Amino acid sequence: MNLFKKEILSKYSFLAKPDKVDDVNADPWLISLVVKKLDEEKEILFKNQYIVVTEESQIRNNRIPAVCKQMNIECINLINMFEKEGWKF
Repeated sequence: MNLFKKEILSKYSFLAKPDKVDDVNADPWLISLVVKKLDEEKEILFKNQYIVVTEESQIRNNRIPAVCKQMNIECINLINMFEKEGWKF
């Protein structure tokens, strides 16, 4: 998965936050995990669905949702996840 992380960071360097140690800089790891899972399943007929859930801005182009959009990964916020899962409060 480290290869996927390096590839993502090479394209989206803003995901690396210089004020955080690499082990706790989760943004590139989160997206890398989805990319890896999708890559592993590329030849499977019925694929799993992977969705990134984040509260980051859907508008700003230097955030997780923007990267997900460019990589065709579904990205929703917490409220959308509750709705999608049919949770009621």
